[in-house]
Amino acid sequence: MENAAYPVGICAERGALSAAIAAGCRQIEALVLVTDKPATPCGMCRQALSEFNHDLAILMLSDEMEAQATLSQLLPDPFL
Repeated sequence: MENAAYPVGICAERGALSAAIAAGCRQIEALVLVTDKPATPCGMCRQALSEFNHDLAILMLSDEMEAQATLSQLLPDPFL
């Protein structure tokens, strides 16, 4: 959920991660990101996701493309 004051919003990726953790999930295997235009998770989401699986598979789908990467490719040096 985002709003005009961008930093106070929460991206869909972190919202999904929060819901999964609250439901008891501790092993995240993959993330599917579906957008109108090509996009990757933002830096804040990359960091949050890396704390559960730094080699997370990420599938990025849009009207224009389909791409796949691992979180470690997108965020090679996370904060520890």
